[in-house]
Amino acid sequence: GEYRYLMSSELFFAYHIAHMAKHFAGGGCGVRPFLDLWIIEHKMSYDKAAAKALISDMGLEKFTEAAVALSEVWFSGADYTDTTRDMENYILAAGIYGSAENRMAAMRTKRGGKIRYAIRRIFLPYSLLKKIYPRLEKYPILLPFYEVKRWFRYLARRGISSGRSELKTYAAVSGEKQSAVASLFEKLELL
Repeated sequence: GEYRYLMSSELFFAYHIAHMAKHFAGGGCGVRPFLDLWIIEHKMSYDKAAAKALISDMGLEKFTEAAVALSEVWFSGADYTDTTRDMENYILAAGIYGSAENRMAAMRTKRGGKIRYAIRRIFLPYSLLKKIYPRLEKYPILLPFYEVKRWFRYLARRGISSGRSELKTYAAVSGEKQSAVASLFEKLELL
């Protein structure tokens, strides 16, 4: 019909990069987004300056440069750099949807030690909890009630063993893996 909204090519590019960065920082994103990025770069016309401004506003310049470079390595035969090699290792080790180990290494990089992580998982901050329970925004006094409600909901769906397993995976991430992920995220400015 006549009534539809189409994303501009520049906004589509920026959205694709943001989506890739979200999944990359969450444990991995597979190869497909890099193929899509290569197609966008080679087959779609867009105003590179406008797209760069959007990327800059999101703070994803380094990630974008590295992602484009890796797509060129994989699909155009460009030469590897240290960053593209590290990204490739991170992505290919994680599989299509990322791996628990990569996700936990990323979380450890961002959140610190095991106890700090456990506390953050047990007690969600108000800003996140109100997204799960919108009523909390109107009645912030109910925060403790909704924290407990979330615990019961989690336990009913996943059980205690799931939480225990998550903490074990978190603790099992080697220092070497965490430092490699931390170094990569620092290069890509994803911290």
